[in-house]
Amino acid sequence: MNIQKHLAVAGSAPFLQAVLDALTATIAILDESGVIMAVNASWRHFGDENDLAWPDYGIGHNYLATIDAAEGDESSEAQDAALGIRQVMAGDLERFSLEYPCHSPDQDRWYIMWVTPLDLGGQRGAVIAHEDITARKLSEFGAEAARRSEAQQRRIAERRGAIAAGLGEALGILNSDRPLLDVLGFIVDLALRLLGARTVALLETRQKEPLLVRTTDINDASLWGALDASLWERLNRDGPGREILLLDRSVLGDASQAQSGTVLVAPIWVQGQSFGVLVVDYARPRTMLQEEVDLVKDVATQISLAVGNAQLRERVESQAVAAERSRMLRELHDSVSQALFSANLIADALPRLWEHHPEEAEEGLRELTRLTRTAHADIRSLLLDLGPSAVTAEPLGVLLGRLADAVSSRSGIPVHERIDAALDLPVAIKIALYRISEEALNNAVKHARATELEIVLEQSGEGVHLAVTDNGIGFVPDVVPVGRLGLGIMRERAESMGATLNISSEPGDGTRIEVSWAPSKGA
Repeated sequence: MNIQKHLAVAGSAPFLQAVLDALTATIAILDESGVIMAVNASWRHFGDENDLAWPDYGIGHNYLATIDAAEGDESSEAQDAALGIRQVMAGDLERFSLEYPCHSPDQDRWYIMWVTPLDLGGQRGAVIAHEDITARKLSEFGAEAARRSEAQQRRIAERRGAIAAGLGEALGILNSDRPLLDVLGFIVDLALRLLGARTVALLETRQKEPLLVRTTDINDASLWGALDASLWERLNRDGPGREILLLDRSVLGDASQAQSGTVLVAPIWVQGQSFGVLVVDYARPRTMLQEEVDLVKDVATQISLAVGNAQLRERVESQAVAAERSRMLRELHDSVSQALFSANLIADALPRLWEHHPEEAEEGLRELTRLTRTAHADIRSLLLDLGPSAVTAEPLGVLLGRLADAVSSRSGIPVHERIDAALDLPVAIKIALYRISEEALNNAVKHARATELEIVLEQSGEGVHLAVTDNGIGFVPDVVPVGRLGLGIMRERAESMGATLNISSEPGDGTRIEVSWAPSKGA
């Protein structure tokens, strides 16, 4: 067959139709007015499967007019399609494509429409091709769902990490020496941040009004009232086993009854006694996740631990003060009794000595004066240290100043002071540092043969530094001399308070005892 015959066949209508029918896309050929001139086999097959109402598969019908008449959910995509077709036919676009849904009653489907220009001998028509892209769209949706799920899991993991970190930080605060209100304030702040609530409040049973309120809405804080009286009765009636209550906002008092929202109320019990409730207030009604409810329980438990720890600390500190007072009474009683016994013996002997040995009597008189001064200093120290609330009420600097005066009075050795009298420390720390100072000064007086002593108390960062120095004979710290049991006592006291103790000494070069203490991490 020669070239002319090949060209004749290729340009024939049957040949062109066969080419169109071989394509899998559904194709329609439009003239310059938008009327369908021809369709392919895929178009006809789609029409048969979907019960299209057009006779002869739409040939001779105006495709653009049909699209323009579209209504309902598909009208937006139809308008975009009609505009794109017209722009291609007018020569404004070289090509146009549009992805759109075309769902059947039993299947979700998506298609893409391609519009390309067609030269009709001076007129400009268009080739419309629709291709099924359902598999690709489902794959994209699956990938997007996987990304969303991954992002959601990542957010959950980050949130749980933040919760774990927050609760861990709260545990550090619980084990600190910070005042109870500071600890409770930290925990309530943490709950507000982690729970995403509008307001978190802590109410005491005895007061039935907010002890602490943290809010993201200052107006809400000003309106926040007491819990309804019937709710308090219900919580007390149910006892320590009461679970968290999920309520509406009417429980917050008259000022809040007009506002909708969700409120969680978690009772707080400390050693079988009702301390109060934790109230978590959300501005809008919401369904609480079990994870959020569990977090409210954890916060309530931490508040219970904080209050219990504070109560226990008060008892321990009271017992420590009482024990120290008893020990001091015994020690000072022995010291005063010994001094007064010796003074009494000298006083009895003085008349006879004065008659026969005046010089010895004068020496005895001086010794009698020294003994009475020592007894007076010991009694003065007893009154100062064991007076009502002396240890708990007075700063450590003041107590050490009095101690230095008493040691100097008893021993006759000058005690130089560089003391920050304004330092405020927890009672247990104050007592430990006081006893270490007392032991160090007494050791220097008894064993060092010192002629001068110095005591220094100063702030060091967030903590405190104590140093007791003498100019005595010194010793080798690794070889504890006989009778120096006080060094071990000082080490034990330092360890019990979480402080570091350092002893610097050399034979012939005096001794320096240093103690450094700082609040534990999170305190």
